[in-house]
Amino acid sequence: MSSADRGVRELLVPRPRENYLRSPLPAPRDQRIGALVDQLESPDDFARVAAGIADLAETVLDVYAQRMAVLAVRRTAAEPLRQGLRAACLANSVDDPRNVIVVLGLLWRSAELIGLSPAEEFTAVARRTGTHGNVLRAFTGRPPESRSIAAMKYAERGAGEDFEYVCLW
Repeated sequence: MSSADRGVRELLVPRPRENYLRSPLPAPRDQRIGALVDQLESPDDFARVAAGIADLAETVLDVYAQRMAVLAVRRTAAEPLRQGLRAACLANSVDDPRNVIVVLGLLWRSAELIGLSPAEEFTAVARRTGTHGNVLRAFTGRPPESRSIAAMKYAERGAGEDFEYVCLW
């Protein structure tokens, strides 16, 4: 295993004491994961990184994607949304698919809130990810009521820099 592969694994492994989900947004770890997902330009890139983390029990990629859903709304910016979508595609290869589906609901809603077409955003990222994008394709095909944050047991709260998604379960 190369030192780059070890670095990716170390970056993506959960650290329970860190409480990454609740750390200030953005955090240095967000920037490092963002740099990683920004490098994922092709299906081969996704396959290479997915193979390098395939034996991990879980990663923080779904948490990162959730954080990017919030950051996209706070900044009214498309790039965090797209980074979250790429991270969710990669997360789906390791993390619990139920967690990934929940995060996709948040990303979908964030796209709506910032004035983007969620279906177009999901489709554009899915095209770049090859089979890793199947999770996005499937989510786009769901009935609207099953894509909502209410269906995912979340609500939105606050505005601007105080915006957040709140888990209701």
